[in-house]
Amino acid sequence: MKLKIAIGTFVALGAWLLAQALQSTPALSGYFPSGSLLYVEARDFTVLLRDWNASAEKRLWLSSDNYSVFSRTRLFTRLADAQTEYAAAAGLPPDMSLVNSLAGAESAVGIYDIGKLEFLYITRLASARAIETALWKTRTSYESRNAAGQAYYVRVDRPSKRVAAFASVNGLLLLATREDLIAGALTLIANQPARAMKDEAFFTQATKAAKAQGEIRIVMNLPALLETPHFRSYWIQRNTASLKQYSAGVADIFREATQIREERVLLRAQPTTPATAAESAVAQIVAYVPNATGLYRAWAAPTTAEAADLVYRKIYSPAAGSATPSERAPGAAPTDDKSGSEADLETRIDQQPLVDLEDRNQSYNDLRAKLDRIKLDAMLEVQSSRTLPDGVFVVNPRAVVLLAAADWDINAIRTEFSLARGRVLILADNKAMLDAITQKLTAQPVQQAAASYSATFRLTQELAPYTKLMRLIDHSQSPEATGAGPQFFSQNVASLGRTMGRMETASIVAHDIGATVPQTIVYKLTR
Repeated sequence: MKLKIAIGTFVALGAWLLAQALQSTPALSGYFPSGSLLYVEARDFTVLLRDWNASAEKRLWLSSDNYSVFSRTRLFTRLADAQTEYAAAAGLPPDMSLVNSLAGAESAVGIYDIGKLEFLYITRLASARAIETALWKTRTSYESRNAAGQAYYVRVDRPSKRVAAFASVNGLLLLATREDLIAGALTLIANQPARAMKDEAFFTQATKAAKAQGEIRIVMNLPALLETPHFRSYWIQRNTASLKQYSAGVADIFREATQIREERVLLRAQPTTPATAAESAVAQIVAYVPNATGLYRAWAAPTTAEAADLVYRKIYSPAAGSATPSERAPGAAPTDDKSGSEADLETRIDQQPLVDLEDRNQSYNDLRAKLDRIKLDAMLEVQSSRTLPDGVFVVNPRAVVLLAAADWDINAIRTEFSLARGRVLILADNKAMLDAITQKLTAQPVQQAAASYSATFRLTQELAPYTKLMRLIDHSQSPEATGAGPQFFSQNVASLGRTMGRMETASIVAHDIGATVPQTIVYKLTR
């Protein structure tokens, strides 16, 4: 009995000591000076690098058409030029060998200027290991300076004016491309007065709104990012206009056995009325999605304009929302009001639909007038792919389902393939899709998550027919139109899809609680 008591006391004491040690280790975020646009923290950077270097995804991507095209873009060339300039400043190449040697356990990087590639990187790296790095061994070629009683080292490449600065203190290795960032970090590490990122509103509000911290955490200073011309030009989503309502964002990424999960929270600068009361309608309408659907998206309480736009583009005039695909990657856009065509299965599923004000005719105006008289609780878009009996051609059956607050007038909105039943109106572009959704109306409903927005895309199911469809489109065009490089959709984009071949589905469930918009994104893995 005495032995059991002694063991129990020892275990309890050990747990207490461990908890105290963890509490006494300051968070890396407290060492970053103010002014960061983007902050990324990894629980164990060494593990992430190890897993990436050993992954099939890395091997597939580096040999893909997507990487081949990317390596010839202006952005890649500019990054390569910057790498050369930093090599001259640092006195050694900033390649993966250097990255691996500088990767410690808990690590973080703050981006302070996207165009100039100005950043501060801090990692927990034991001093004994730090002095063995190639960077430390070049310190004699650097100027030695001091901040808050701590030495740091600086080199400047005069032609390019690039700066390389680093320091090693208290089990931390610091690397920066601006001298003031190193000096500011050392001042904060010494617990001396200085403006810190952790005290800025975007950071404190975002981290307070976040849930449990993931293996990777990303904190976004969205207003500052949106003021950056490089972000507005190269941000692939092209949705900066819709991001202007947010003051900050945080995303936590968790790698789990069969999936990768991202818990994201966007914070509104001006809170709106919560939409939680309308979220149950999304759970109801998603239950009508056919089992073999490749893509669906559902919205709570859509506006008349959003509903009319979706029905018009998908059912009344599908060509209005699409165009002949280009074989060249899109360049930087001079404006940011659109996020691109959403007509095919490559549609992004994590954005609200944007209303296209062009190409409207009388049929659209009539549709809009009819919908103006109806209150909508939810809206659903369904789309899939199907190979025709000839085994050659691929089509994309689609449908829009509208859930009204009251029963539909069966004659209010009718198309060739439509059905009004109670509060549900189905508008399809073919009979098979109409029948598949109709069967779901009477089937035993499967419990679905309530949400203000919900969507799922089945990559492994849709990649092969998508690739076949895009090849047919590409081959129908003249050699002059396709150019010399890989064709954009059937080769470039398809190769990126093959690189992500382990991702069975991607799904998002979003809520709107007024002040914040929490979102859960899940990437299901096949193995």
